[in-house]
Amino acid sequence: EVHFKSALSKIHFMMPDLKNSEPETGNLQGMAFVRTYWNGSTKDGAARGFLYVGHDGKQVIEIIGAMPETYYETYRQLFEASALTFRKK
Repeated sequence: EVHFKSALSKIHFMMPDLKNSEPETGNLQGMAFVRTYWNGSTKDGAARGFLYVGHDGKQVIEIIGAMPETYYETYRQLFEASALTFRKK
C-alpha cells in the first residue's frame, strides 16, 4: 500500500539502519490496517516500535509507537494496547 510505504519512509528517514518485520494486514475497530514492527538507531540510541497504517475513505490514519530499546520488552504490550484503543468517530 502506498500510504504504508510513505509512513515507513518517514521513520527510515530518521533511522537509516531501520529494519522492519514483514507487514501484516488486519482490522482495527472495523477498519483495514497494515502493521509492522521495527527497530533502528537514533542519535539518542537504539529504538523499537510499531506502525499501523489504514484509511477511512480519503482520511489516512497512522498510529506510530516508538520507545528506547531498554524499555521495549517491559512496556511494549501496554504501549501497543493503548494504540489499539483507537476509535472511529
